[in-house]
Amino acid sequence: MRKVLFTLACCIGALLPHNTAHAGETVCQQDGLAQLCGSATTAQDVVRINYEITQLDGPGRYRIFYLDLDSSTSTPPQEVPALRHNETVSGALFGRLNHCFQLVLTSQYNSILRVGPICE
Repeated sequence: MRKVLFTLACCIGALLPHNTAHAGETVCQQDGLAQLCGSATTAQDVVRINYEITQLDGPGRYRIFYLDLDSSTSTPPQEVPALRHNETVSGALFGRLNHCFQLVLTSQYNSILRVGPICE
């Protein structure tokens, strides 16, 4: 019985959101190919979702978008300029006030890197 409970707790914990970033905080994740960092700030009547992508291994091509965790909507993926080894690019996406977001970075090799929740 203990083994079953431990396994269940282990798996449920893996599904729960980690590293929530609130206004002014940055959260990062990496997968060996790239590192993705995100933060949120208020910009007039929208949330500015800032991102920074650093290429960790060889060249890479990516697309980035966010999932709005409150409305279950997403933005269309945007192409990120091609990155060389150790090169960094930054940018921003914009979302609704008082919502939380998850940044999603997809690579040319179909890997997926997620960061969030990122909340204003």
